[in-house]
Amino acid sequence: MPRSWLPIAAVMLLIGCKEPPFEHRDGGVDVPDCELEPAASLCDEASQDNVLFSYAKSVCTLMLDCCTSSERGRVALQMLTEQGLALALLKEPALLEDPRACRRAVTLSLFAKYQANIEGLDAHRQTFDLDQARTCLGWLKAGAEACAPGLILFDDAHQPESCGKMFSPSVSAVEQCFDDSDCVDAPDGGTSVCESRTAFFSDGGIRIAVDGRCRPMPSIGESCPLPQSRCEAGAFCAFSQTCQPKVQPGGICAAAPCDDVTYCETAQSPPRCVLRRSFYGPCASSNECFEGLACDLELHLCLPVLSVNPLDVQFDFCLGDQGHARARDLPFVPKDGGLN
Repeated sequence: MPRSWLPIAAVMLLIGCKEPPFEHRDGGVDVPDCELEPAASLCDEASQDNVLFSYAKSVCTLMLDCCTSSERGRVALQMLTEQGLALALLKEPALLEDPRACRRAVTLSLFAKYQANIEGLDAHRQTFDLDQARTCLGWLKAGAEACAPGLILFDDAHQPESCGKMFSPSVSAVEQCFDDSDCVDAPDGGTSVCESRTAFFSDGGIRIAVDGRCRPMPSIGESCPLPQSRCEAGAFCAFSQTCQPKVQPGGICAAAPCDDVTYCETAQSPPRCVLRRSFYGPCASSNECFEGLACDLELHLCLPVLSVNPLDVQFDFCLGDQGHARARDLPFVPKDGGLN
């Protein structure tokens, strides 16, 4: 290729961009503010190279434009977790005050969160869904413009589903994988896992291969080797490294865990699995209560766990003190993250 062609190619790639190109996948660099140009992936804010930078931009727009100084730490803690926020503050001490510092810190957090997906893309073990990414960014922009933190939180349990579907697995059963996120669902629709290969040394040590093979989640009677030792719901990995059913009500739980509707009552001899307590049932710990309930240690009763659904835009903080507070005019956010 003639050298004289290279500058022309660079100019063509920059059509539609307002800023020069940047070093992709570097959390320390701000994403260029590009116009949406479908023909040039470099300038598409939802492309696989730009989407995490665009994600960070919405997070920081919300925190700095909608939240008071005292609220910023609270919303950053929910978004980044305590450990993640501490690490981000070490890297960018001004992240709660300066837009550029905020975007750099949040981008680094997002790259850490999606590290397995990014490596999977590079190795062709995963694919990137541009439509899901655009839908995800649509929610993020709406949340930033309307001062609605519930549209932007990026933890797995509460983010719109489109944000969790940007990266898709492409590794089928028995093919090589490095992470569970590489594995497509089993043919019956069940979960598949990446199972590492293991071997035992003569001195009793264990050798674990870095790579593995995708397989359906082990069911009762199937092997569940180290290091994952995982089994389908209702089963556990026994010392024999095979999946066995969990103990049902009335069964002895000295050497095996109880099923999901019971807990191990150790006051009995031998200890047995007894039914968990329902609303207002007597308890000594939350382990004795059904899921969704917690033991009030003063009343010693199982009571509902009080929590805020971050996808509900009716937040009691960061609703904006600068004229941006339109969150209460928005409808409840559907879990599928689709924009109407």
